[in-house]
Amino acid sequence: MDDLSIEGPEDELYALSQRIQAKARHVGLEINTAKTHLSTHTEGLDRFRLEAIRSIRVPEVIALRGSEYTDDEPEFAFETDPADLLALEREILDSPLSVPRPVGRAVLRSLRDNFLFEQVPEWITHAHHFPHLADALGRYFAGARAYPGISTGLETWFSNFEGSKWGHSDWVTSQYALAFAADDLPSSVVTILRKWLAESFNVQKIAVSIQRLSVVDANYVRSTVSARVDHVADPQLLRLFALGMVSANAERSTVESILNRDRRNHLTNKYLAEQRWKLPATPIDFDHVQKEANDSEDVG
Repeated sequence: MDDLSIEGPEDELYALSQRIQAKARHVGLEINTAKTHLSTHTEGLDRFRLEAIRSIRVPEVIALRGSEYTDDEPEFAFETDPADLLALEREILDSPLSVPRPVGRAVLRSLRDNFLFEQVPEWITHAHHFPHLADALGRYFAGARAYPGISTGLETWFSNFEGSKWGHSDWVTSQYALAFAADDLPSSVVTILRKWLAESFNVQKIAVSIQRLSVVDANYVRSTVSARVDHVADPQLLRLFALGMVSANAERSTVESILNRDRRNHLTNKYLAEQRWKLPATPIDFDHVQKEANDSEDVG
């Protein structure tokens, strides 16, 4: 439990923080003093406003086209000026250990939206310093891999990162895996996703692996889920298994049997039946590939 905000007079807040610390220690816990601080209400409001930032606006400037040496009428055009955004990027990359999540997230989203991928190698170098930005950085990497002319080397980096001590956080590695679209999976990444699907009990890892593999390796999905399903009781994992099996064109009876293992998946079963067993489109933010079978075929 974290991210609590308590307002009041400074002396009362200080006394309260001491009481909380004492109570925590009584049950064997310790308050993280590095993240616990007193601040004015103005500073608190500034933090809340910072959390609301989603992107950095890149202004447009008027560019005059044409030559003073010709009689042609000059043309005016609007061009973007990313100087401020690139300056923020430079500041982050120069000081990677002190980047607030709202700022880093907004910068990465804006870089991706404006196709500014020149510093991908530096972002890769510092990726282990940005676990709190993994969701934004994974999508930035995905944009870079899809952009013509950008050589990222991400497949080698990801394989090394996933097997290193830096890759022990399931949420972080699963977010970085989003860099690889289903229609552009390097063999080394396929190997990792197969391992996740066969062994992991983490919701994020299963979600990424089963969605990608159901597009490129449906046989593996069907055989692996069939082998695992009797050893899984988590309704979320069962739901993911069922949706992956739909995408992998498994028998309808097989999908229903997976969903019927937990009554909390009743609505999912009902939804699929009402949609004639067609999956909703995968959000572009997760993967831009849409499996044609979901648009044109009923599951068997």
